[in-house]
Amino acid sequence: MEILFRQNETDTADNCCILYRMGIERCMLKRISFVKDRAHITKKRHYHAGVEIHIIESGYQIYEINGKSICVTEGHFLLIPPLTRHVVVEEAPNATKHAVTFNIKENSTFADVLSGNCSVFVGQTPAAVTEGILYIANEYTTQKALYRSAVECRLWECILHIYRLVGIRDALNETVRSEEDPRLTIAKQYIEDNICQSISVSELASHCYISEKQLERIFESECGLTVMKYVRKMKCSQIEKMLSDTTLSLRQISDKMNFNNEYHFNSFFKKYAGMSPGTYRKTIIK
Repeated sequence: MEILFRQNETDTADNCCILYRMGIERCMLKRISFVKDRAHITKKRHYHAGVEIHIIESGYQIYEINGKSICVTEGHFLLIPPLTRHVVVEEAPNATKHAVTFNIKENSTFADVLSGNCSVFVGQTPAAVTEGILYIANEYTTQKALYRSAVECRLWECILHIYRLVGIRDALNETVRSEEDPRLTIAKQYIEDNICQSISVSELASHCYISEKQLERIFESECGLTVMKYVRKMKCSQIEKMLSDTTLSLRQISDKMNFNNEYHFNSFFKKYAGMSPGTYRKTIIK
């Protein structure tokens, strides 16, 4: 048996492992050749707490699962859900397969999606999964820079492809979620990137490839503000952040935000924050 990947036991949400974030732990990818590994394969009916996905590379295997005989041939896969009693009763002499095994974290965001009511399933191995395993095997052999991250992402894709074939539904998508208008997203990003500059409705509309009236309708509908009120709100928020940096003088902040002079800077901030920049800084320092 050759282990091509084994998930780190130390994975946490902080190190952003894709498998961990998807609710998967103790994930392993193995390559099994029956010419070499036959003596180590159990002939006892057993089950596992986690999921097993067997991908037959060559030959065939015959399983007994819950009292039923299931033959899985080259180019096909078998998904065995947790706590499903099974045993391999026969295989081709030249059989080789890849086995993906993993546990599903309790109370994780995707626990219900991945475990669900999924039953034993046999299907044709998607080309993307075959290609993904070849990629993982190559990365494991060469171990180039950041190969573990690349392998984790590719392995998650393989698992997802198979689960989609099985027919899982994303519980998170069962209720309709309203998404932000993409034109609003583009406009907000432009404002954020250019908040220290003067921004007009016309230039923002041109950037979004829509008319000024359309842009105003989108902002009022989704933000409850006109375009310029939103811009001034974001500008005020940026000034508040800069005021928390005591290494910057009020004059420097005024210059960075491209006000004509400190008087206009003070007037602008006091109008929208309810106090002068100096008073605001003293308040947050206290």
